[in-house]
Amino acid sequence: MPLNQAVLRAHPRIGCALALSGVGEFFSTAWTIGVPVWLTSQLHAGAGAGAGAYAVVLSAMGIGVVVGNLLTGNVTFVALPGRFPAAYCLVWVGRGLLLAAFALSNSLLEVAALAAAASALVPLASISLSAEIGSLPGPQRLRVFTADSVKLHVASMSSMLVLPALLERAPKASFAAAGAATACAGAVAWLAARAVARRPVRMEEADPERARR
Repeated sequence: MPLNQAVLRAHPRIGCALALSGVGEFFSTAWTIGVPVWLTSQLHAGAGAGAGAYAVVLSAMGIGVVVGNLLTGNVTFVALPGRFPAAYCLVWVGRGLLLAAFALSNSLLEVAALAAAASALVPLASISLSAEIGSLPGPQRLRVFTADSVKLHVASMSSMLVLPALLERAPKASFAAAGAATACAGAVAWLAARAVARRPVRMEEADPERARR
C-alpha cells in the first residue's frame, strides 16, 4: 500500500475532508469563470459595464475573504478536537448552498452579496483543514500536505476543462447543479467520516512509518 494511502487510512476523517475539498474545489471554479458569464448573459452587462460589474464582484469577494480571515481567528470550533470534520463539512455545505443560490440572483447587488458570503467561508474551510493536518506527526504531516496540494491542482485543472463549456451553455443550471453537488458532498463526507471513524484501526495503519521498518 502506498504510504500516503496508509496515512489517510489511519486518519479517515482527514481522508474524507480531502475528498470533500477536492469535489468542492472542482465546483468552486464556477465562481471565477462563471461570474463574468452570468453578468453578461443574465444581467445583460455590456463590455464596459460588464468590466465594472465584475470589478465590483471581485472587490466583494476580496472583502469576504478578509472578513472570513478575521472571523476564523475568533471561531474556536475550527481548532477544537472532536469538531472536525463536522464543522468543516458544514462550511462546505454552506458554500454549496450559496453557489446554488447564485442561480437565483437577478441584480449586481445580489451577486456581490452571495460572492462575498461564499468568500468569507473559504478561510474557515482552508484553515480548519490545515490545522487538522498540522496536528499530525512530522512525516505524516508532510505527506498529507503533499496529497492536499496535488488534489487542489488536479481539481482546478479538471474543472477548467469541463466547467467553462457548461457555464457558457447553461449558466443557471450549471450554478444550481454545482452548488447542489457541493452541498451533497459535504453531507456525504460527514456521514462517511463518522462511519469510517468507528472501524478498528490496525497497528500498521495507525503508524505507517513504523510499519515500514
